Amino acid sequence: MDDGRKKIPKSKHAEIRAYYKEHKSQRKTAHHFDVSRKLIIFITQPAKYEALLAKQRKEKHWMKYYDTDKRRYRAKKRAAGLLYNPYAKHIN
Repeated sequence: MDDGRKKIPKSKHAEIRAYYKEHKSQRKTAHHFDVSRKLIIFITQPAKYEALLAKQRKEKHWMKYYDTDKRRYRAKKRAAGLLYNPYAKHIN
């Protein structure tokens, strides 16, 4: 399955910046190079990319979804039958 994400080598960044400068459109540039508009923004405006990285480092976004205590609490509740268990077979 292809989700559309692509990497652009650093050697093409100058070409992308030149194309963007000439056409003044992020969408046209993204379509021309067959990449996302967000990638064009990050290449043409590196400060935005650095700001995103700083925000992610500060928030530690990779830790946000994995809370061991919460998972343990919910597992106990589910085992006791107090929470809906999406994996259990339900009898009508």
